[in-house]
Amino acid sequence: MMEIKYPDFNNSLVNIASSIKKHFKPDLPLEYPSIKLVDDLLIGHDKVVLILLDGMGVNILNGNLDEDAFLRKRMVGTATSVFPPTTVAATNALLTGVLPGENGWFGWQQYFKENKHHYVMFKNIDYYTEEALDSSVRNKYVELHQFGASLGINYQVVFPSFAGGTANSFSEEVDEVIKLMHQDGKSLTYVYWPNPDGLIHEYGCFNEKVKNNLLDLTKELIRLEKEIGEKTKVLVIADHGLIDVSPIDLWFYDDIKKFFTIKPSLEGRATIFNVSDKEGFKKAFNDRFAKWFDLYTTEEFFKLGLVGKSVDKLLPFMGDYISLAKDKYYFMYDGRIEAKEMKGNHAGITKDEMMVPIILLGGDK
Repeated sequence: MMEIKYPDFNNSLVNIASSIKKHFKPDLPLEYPSIKLVDDLLIGHDKVVLILLDGMGVNILNGNLDEDAFLRKRMVGTATSVFPPTTVAATNALLTGVLPGENGWFGWQQYFKENKHHYVMFKNIDYYTEEALDSSVRNKYVELHQFGASLGINYQVVFPSFAGGTANSFSEEVDEVIKLMHQDGKSLTYVYWPNPDGLIHEYGCFNEKVKNNLLDLTKELIRLEKEIGEKTKVLVIADHGLIDVSPIDLWFYDDIKKFFTIKPSLEGRATIFNVSDKEGFKKAFNDRFAKWFDLYTTEEFFKLGLVGKSVDKLLPFMGDYISLAKDKYYFMYDGRIEAKEMKGNHAGITKDEMMVPIILLGGDK
């Protein structure tokens, strides 16, 4: 059994957001407490750059880099992700400053009862059919309100080209940040890059490809630090960590599949089920999978307090049960869509998926 870790909403991604709010606009109400460490780091800095490197959890850094490596030496603290520790939930919790129950962004694919589609949230396609979907239906329920736009300062985002930005490499993102740092006035810049997460999904957590990617990212961060002024503070964080995993294809389990009224949704390590017979499904599921997954009714899950002070935004997307992975396994839902197995994955409740670094560049480092 792996070590379990739940999010800590006094020291998580939403609390980092609160620290940034507090720094730029002290009178802005905080939904969650700020983090004193981050509060103190930001004092006296007019420009803040928040760089999120997808999947670069504490375990990924510690397992791939030597103790004296730049990124490990510059780690000034750690925080937890949110639940589930996955990109859709974590990045949008950071950008909005509130949790999935309060913003509606919960996982890779969410089922919209209004038009009976499983939306891949970042792509606006149906997860099972790959049909292009109307984004207005998604936005009706989960329109995003980024807190950075309410701070009264220059707020800018730097994304890769596939996500609506202009950069085709992390080096190009760093170039863009350097240009932005020469603008006048106070500013918050949010930077997102999709690795090492993409590499880890394909190759696993600990190998030369991942290590070399971290070293390449390090070179660019060192270059950035040399170019920024003393009034700029750079925080480098991650949305989640990953673990090496093994798949379980649910479509080979007729005794489980026969209960489905809607195909599973959300994530392979945090899976929502709509079923015809609650007690029958619960028994069949636990008989097979209780060793590796905890199964909760939606009501039981909400009582855990993992998704926010309110759950209103998530209610339309929930089903009868949700399973939480506590070991190395993840569910595959459809062999045709997910023919390629992942070697590394996330969204479960293990410590290695949950813990992310706080790395400091620039200023009084």
